[in-house]
Amino acid sequence: MKKILYTILTITILLYLSVNLFQIYQSNHLLNNEAVVNIYPNLPDEKVDEFFLLPKGTFDRKKHYIIYSFVKSDNYELNYYYNLPVYNYSNLENLNCKENFSKEKHYRFAKNEIINDSILYARLSNIQSNGFHREKNSKSILAVRMLALNIIFGKINSIVVDTEGASLYCK
Repeated sequence: MKKILYTILTITILLYLSVNLFQIYQSNHLLNNEAVVNIYPNLPDEKVDEFFLLPKGTFDRKKHYIIYSFVKSDNYELNYYYNLPVYNYSNLENLNCKENFSKEKHYRFAKNEIINDSILYARLSNIQSNGFHREKNSKSILAVRMLALNIIFGKINSIVVDTEGASLYCK
């Protein structure tokens, strides 16, 4: 009886240690099914109307915002889109392509959290929002453009968006 209890206790301790080691590793590293996507827009104000196929003079920097996002796979939530962080294009020259993941600096998502990882949605909105509720904010979206994109899971993806579309900065 003692042998069985020692065996069960040993297995429980080993299982507990392995789970804790995995959690420590996962909190400081990206797994193969996770990605970080940072957007660096290079769209001059005068080219935004052309980018969204709108009449010239529609875009106003003071009234409109460009939101970059993926469509979430869990549509039951109020946030229909997974919005991505946007950084200043001038910061791109100081970007380290071999940067390591940091949970304080980066926000990751798993492959199963988004519907299609090869389509980036650029939305021109007249209100700045962190999410999109279909009924409430649908009138705030002036234009949507879908951009083809190939992100790489297991790493930090720096995406440049310009008038030609979206492209990876670091390969």
